[in-house]
Parts: sequence; C-alpha cells; structure tokens
Amino acid sequence: MCFLKVGLLSITNDLRKTSKHLNNSIISYVMLKRRGLRSNIIVSALIIFLFSLLYLVNANFESLFYSLLVVIIYVGMVITEKKARFPLYVWWGLTAIVLLHFLGTVILIDGEILYKIILIPIVGYPYFILKFDQVMHFLGFFVITLIFYYILKPMLSTKQLKFNLVLLLIIAMIGLGVGGIKEILDFIMSVLLQKDNTIRYQNTGLDLISDLVGAMSASLVVWYTERKNNGN
Repeated sequence: MCFLKVGLLSITNDLRKTSKHLNNSIISYVMLKRRGLRSNIIVSALIIFLFSLLYLVNANFESLFYSLLVVIIYVGMVITEKKARFPLYVWWGLTAIVLLHFLGTVILIDGEILYKIILIPIVGYPYFILKFDQVMHFLGFFVITLIFYYILKPMLSTKQLKFNLVLLLIIAMIGLGVGGIKEILDFIMSVLLQKDNTIRYQNTGLDLISDLVGAMSASLVVWYTERKNNGN
C-alpha cells in the first residue's frame, strides 16, 4: 500500500511539472509580439474547430481523429516556438496544408471526394498518378520536415549548420519517418473502423514516395538557405 501511495505521488508530481511546463509555454506564446503569429493561430484554430464540428455532426470519426493529430502538431509548435522560432512561412504553410486537407475530405467531384481525384493523368491503373492525395503527401511532409528542422536547429552547432550530405539525409529521414508513422495510423484507424483496406492501401508505397520527395525537397531548401545565410 505504501509503494502504491509513493507511486501515485510520483505520478502526480510529474503531471504537475508537465502541466506547469505547458502553461509556461502557452503563456510565453501569449506574450510573443511576433507580427502575424497570433493571427495564424486564430485562423488555424477556427479552421480546425469548424471542420471538426462538421466531422462530428457527420459521425466521420476517422477525419475527426486526424483533426486531433493536427491539434497535437500545433500544440507542439507552440511549446517549441520560443527556441525554434519557426518562420512565419512555416506557420502559414502548415495552415494552408491543413485547410487543403480538410477540403479534400469534404469536396465531392463527380461523386468522388477530392482526395481520390486525379489532377494530372501521368500514369494510369493501378498507380493513378498524379492524384490530389499524392500532392498533399508531398506538400504535407515538405512542411513537416521544415518543422522538425527548426526544432533541431538550436541543438546544432555552427559547424553542423554548414550542412554536409549526412545531415541533409538525416533531416529528410526524420520527415519520412513521420510519414511511415502516419501510414501506420491510417492502417490502425481503418482496422478499428472496419474498413476495406485492399484498394485503399495498394498505393501506400506511392504515398511514402511522395513523402520522401517532399522531405528531400525541404532538406534541399534548408541546405540552400543555410548556405546563402552563411555566405557559402
């Protein structure tokens, strides 16, 4: 019984410390004077709230789950903003992608949701390139990779920021790793909601390729930006 009390006390203290850290992070955000950042948070929160409400009304629990993931991403950025100092284009880029994602789940074209629509018929059956879904994977993981870069940047030395090939690949692999986790979550949600995976997941490889291209593109942008800033 004594051990149980000690364990519960320890957990309670940990939760208090975490809550205090989160509150301090949010307060530090509120105190920020960065022009455009508050407006981005307000716009993003409004978009997430309205679409989440729509999903809830329509009992679209899968999309509602992804709304929660988006919230987690934003909370993570707010918590790390003080050190990461994300450029405003990263914040607004994420907002634009979130809006496109939500629209892709509700807009119907000829009875098909936008996510399934082929934008440019480059390759036909069974790969169906280039779909809106693949474009969203590219754009999404382009921005996700940038987010992780700016989170890691304060931990890197000036020498490391000169950007050799290894660091470039590490940043891209972080973005691709998040893409792999996303595909796993897709599968888990499909199983929990008892959906047919046969058609839906036959292009998982293409999704991951789109993730990789997006992550590599972001890494190249970072490499070019750092070289330019360092006068190389």
